[in-house]
Amino acid sequence: MMRPKSAKVVRPQSAKAETLASIRQRPHSALPKHLSKPFQVGKERPVPELSPIESGLQEIVQEEKVRNRGRPTSAISATHRTTFVPSHRASHSPTRSVSPRKDVSRTLSALRREAEGTSFPGRATSSGGGDQVASSLESGLRRVFSAKCIDLQLRPTDERLDRFIQIIRGNSSDGRLCLREGGLGPLAGAAVAAMFVDNPVFFNALDLSGNALKDQGGKAIAEMLSKNSGLMTLDLRSNDIGMEGGISIFDSLLSNASITELDLGILAGSTRNRVGAKVSEAMKRALSGNSSLMSLSLLGNGLGPDGCTQLSKGLGNNTTLRTLDLGLNNIRDEGAIQLAGALEVGSIETLNLASNGIGDTGAVRMSQAIRSGLLLLQSLDLSNNQIGPQAASNLGDALSHNSLLCVLHLDKNEIGPEGGVALSRGIESRSLTHLSLSYNNLHDRGVQHIVQKLRGNTSITRLDLSGNECGDMGAAAVAGMLRINNSLTSLSLEENAISDNGGIAVSHALGGNNTLRTLSVKSNLLHDATGSSFVAGLRMNTGLTELDISWNDINYANYRSIEKLIAEHAARYREGAVPRLKKEMIRLKKEEPKLAIREAELVELNEERERCQIESQRLGREQDETLQYTVAKLEELQAQLADSSQDLADRHSDIKAHGEKFEEEKVKMAGEIGVLQKKLDQLLDNERRMRTELEGIESKIEWEQQDELEQEELITHELQESQELLQRTQNSLEEWKESLQNILDEMALAEQPQESDEAAQSATPSVASPRRGKTAGSPIAGSPMAASTPGPRSPPAGRGASSKALTGGKDDKPSKAKASKTGKGAEK
Repeated sequence: MMRPKSAKVVRPQSAKAETLASIRQRPHSALPKHLSKPFQVGKERPVPELSPIESGLQEIVQEEKVRNRGRPTSAISATHRTTFVPSHRASHSPTRSVSPRKDVSRTLSALRREAEGTSFPGRATSSGGGDQVASSLESGLRRVFSAKCIDLQLRPTDERLDRFIQIIRGNSSDGRLCLREGGLGPLAGAAVAAMFVDNPVFFNALDLSGNALKDQGGKAIAEMLSKNSGLMTLDLRSNDIGMEGGISIFDSLLSNASITELDLGILAGSTRNRVGAKVSEAMKRALSGNSSLMSLSLLGNGLGPDGCTQLSKGLGNNTTLRTLDLGLNNIRDEGAIQLAGALEVGSIETLNLASNGIGDTGAVRMSQAIRSGLLLLQSLDLSNNQIGPQAASNLGDALSHNSLLCVLHLDKNEIGPEGGVALSRGIESRSLTHLSLSYNNLHDRGVQHIVQKLRGNTSITRLDLSGNECGDMGAAAVAGMLRINNSLTSLSLEENAISDNGGIAVSHALGGNNTLRTLSVKSNLLHDATGSSFVAGLRMNTGLTELDISWNDINYANYRSIEKLIAEHAARYREGAVPRLKKEMIRLKKEEPKLAIREAELVELNEERERCQIESQRLGREQDETLQYTVAKLEELQAQLADSSQDLADRHSDIKAHGEKFEEEKVKMAGEIGVLQKKLDQLLDNERRMRTELEGIESKIEWEQQDELEQEELITHELQESQELLQRTQNSLEEWKESLQNILDEMALAEQPQESDEAAQSATPSVASPRRGKTAGSPIAGSPMAASTPGPRSPPAGRGASSKALTGGKDDKPSKAKASKTGKGAEK
């Protein structure tokens, strides 16, 4: 059974949305604590008494009362009624929508209007629903105008109200409310949010760019997103929204299942938003939990490497986001590396990384991701970074292996001629359709290699080589390519220092090319010769419809001729639209059999999708049952957790008491250890001192032992000498004994005659007395007795020496030994 045609474009409610709806319908008592809490921004901020919308409306009412106090009538007359009717519809083709998302948006808007019984706000219909909606919108816009006057401190008048309504009517379209650059402040933002809460199904797009909502207005918009289920596109560029407002907006995406486009970027020359790295944690949560967002712009919000890292973690868990704008966020190489890893598992198709300070390291990592084939990326902007020849070589190699990337912007980098040569390998890719390389200092060598590859390329339709100073050599190479290439439709050669030689070569090449539609040679060195050549070339070429030759020295006549020929070509091109369309229709008719096959496959896919939807609904119901069981189990676990927490608190208190006691014991033991350490140090000092003394004593003992050995040797030597001397003395004594015996014998012999003489004398007295002084018995000199009696003999020489040795030598040796021993003892 086939579904109705109108139902094909309606997004089915996902299992997650059904689960959230069932959770919202339950009473708060049946929900866990983290789900039963009211809406709040951040975990650490207290829950306000009034929501941002309610507080803003209350402030508006109070301010109106203050302004109207003492005045007979209100500044805005009650009888002055202005009906809001959009002046135009969105300009979409009736046969083909710009994008599937916008087609879905228009279909949902039509269904909502049918359900409400009205087609446009303020237009009467068969039922009374249109008047009711128009009245509600009118009162909402009046409230927005009143809040704007309070924010800007203006006096509300009927003329200002009419002008305000007229501007909104002129800018808005079917299903889209445009309040761009309307001077709205925080209170006006709260009023707009209240209007969308009161009318949740009429507008599907809201443009609030270029205002000053700030954090207060951002919080009100976030509250509206959590309650509104019809808004699909929200533009909040340049509203001075900071950290608190950004966290509120991204947290609201967790409960919103309708928003598909969110723009928090900047407008040229306007105040930027300040949603930076501090909001990256909320971004990660939103991207991980939201399944409807398809486009996100954070242009110029100052994320930095840390913020990009957190954002990449959220992208790794997201499968719906298709477009991401991170330009002018200074993510540098670190952020680019993390983002490349997230792209390999995500679903991003369009990525803007312009003006982020990315160098070769980050670009090489991005090239590796492109070459891996895991990316769904179709458009990549790396303009105004610091990419050099090395990264350009890696990009060229990646493009040659990639079959999805269609658009690549590398403007204002540092590729250079060598990088241009290396990058030219990537032009062989059959998927690349748009390549922009302006202001990269490619010079003639880099441009020549690139256009040489374009000779056989049939996929690239737009090429930008502006500001590369290729000169006449590069222009000649471009002219040779134009004669052969049949796919290029747009070419820019601005600011390339091309003179008449190169300009004439390009103009001559136009005669053989019928596919090029747009050509720009602005700000070169062209003169009248090139102008005349272009006139001649355009007469032969009938396909070129746009030619920019401004800021060149070409006379007015040639300029007018070129302008006239271009206008004729454009008119002829418009006139030939019908034949081209007929030709295209013939081609499509030939493709009808293939289309029938595709339709049959589509029918099978639709049936498969219906089966998947039924299965998803079944899974959703099972998930609801599981969720209910999980909630009950969670409550039980929370009760157990409370008991465990109490036990844990008691244990913590016991541990704390034991810890304090342990600390006291530790301090006490530390004191005792200190005392023992001091004693140990003293003992170690004593031991070292005693060791030192012992070493001295040992050395002294060794010294004394050595001295004693020396003295013992000396005494032994002296003893030996004494023994020798004693032996010699004994020998001398023996000799003396013998000598003495001889003397005694002689004396005995001499005494015998004397005794006989005395006896004779006694018998006969002597004549004269003996000489005075002489002893008796002594022989008289000159007598024969004296002559015969021998006197005392002197010892022999040898004996005299022995006697001397016995007397003098014996006394001298001991004294000398004693003196030497005394000297050594004193020395020790």
